[in-house]
Amino acid sequence: MSRDYDRDDRDRDDDRPRRRDDRDEEPLTREELKRKVKPPGIALLVVGILSIALIGYGVFDYFVNFDNTMAAEKAKIDAHPTMPAAQKEASKDMMDQMAKIMKVGTPILWVLEGIVTLLIIFGATKLMSASSLGWGRTAAILALIPCHGCWVLGIAFGIWALVVLSNPQVKLAFASGGGGGRARDDRDDDRRD
Repeated sequence: MSRDYDRDDRDRDDDRPRRRDDRDEEPLTREELKRKVKPPGIALLVVGILSIALIGYGVFDYFVNFDNTMAAEKAKIDAHPTMPAAQKEASKDMMDQMAKIMKVGTPILWVLEGIVTLLIIFGATKLMSASSLGWGRTAAILALIPCHGCWVLGIAFGIWALVVLSNPQVKLAFASGGGGGRARDDRDDDRRD
């Protein structure tokens, strides 16, 4: 008897926060879920749109200025007063080799960056409509990785989205269908197969 009393007494005196049981919480309604996930979804969409704009600017700048920039750098090498002629030729040959590598590598990087950016945009739209927890997480994680043009903002907005998506009520709402709506975790499809 005294052992039970001591345990109950210690539990009352313990000020540590208790872990909430997700099963005791009511899931958010579909509209409440949308209100919670729409702002970070919009932020991720902005990251995607800005990244697409930066890719477009890079493509434009590349095709308009790349050859002119390389020619100007070669002219600087030719105009250098103290550089020996053999070193000038070696420097210009090295620049030509770099230009060949950049002409092949840069478009490949744009394609990869574009794929990542489109995945962020797709995930952001799924998050804004509260239709896919998995795609929302994917967009947030991709926004964190510095593989797109707007990754500085992506870090802040990606963390924000992940914090919102890790909220127990939000996870429960996605798992339960968002108050009877279509919101669910993509893993539900895997369980049915």
